[in-house]
Amino acid sequence: MKKNLANSQLLVAVKNADEKQINKYLSAGADINTSNSNGKKVVHIAGKIKELEKAQKITAMLLDNFADVDAFDNEDKTAVFIALENRRYDVAGMFIQFGADVYKEQTKNQDLTPMDLIYDIEDSSAQQRLLELVGQMRKEKSRPYLAKDDDNQFNQSYHSL
Repeated sequence: MKKNLANSQLLVAVKNADEKQINKYLSAGADINTSNSNGKKVVHIAGKIKELEKAQKITAMLLDNFADVDAFDNEDKTAVFIALENRRYDVAGMFIQFGADVYKEQTKNQDLTPMDLIYDIEDSSAQQRLLELVGQMRKEKSRPYLAKDDDNQFNQSYHSL
């Protein structure tokens, strides 16, 4: 399969939340950080997946393949920013745990940061969980990349958000 075709099909598979197709295109060598004409990468698209279980599984798959969580799209938004905008707090938490920068200004968006969006969350339990993750990540100051034998532990901590 040609790489450009695999890249565009990977973007479609993530948009359609099709885990089987995502695996197929990643196995075929699709670039995990490919973007569409709007500059959206697969992590940006994953932040909008509606169904919770699929969103978690697909996000974990993308992070396991080292998707760039701090990349900006053409609207100057990062994946964690998009997930927070779409109230996908579980997915935002996964991005944060993976090391997403919550202090990165989204300059085309009134210089807001993902942290500003976290402070505006009305669901106090989701807000508290995300603030705890941010605090934990600041203490660790590292990116806790997934180990192949720990992928269930990584995904399980977000079912409560």
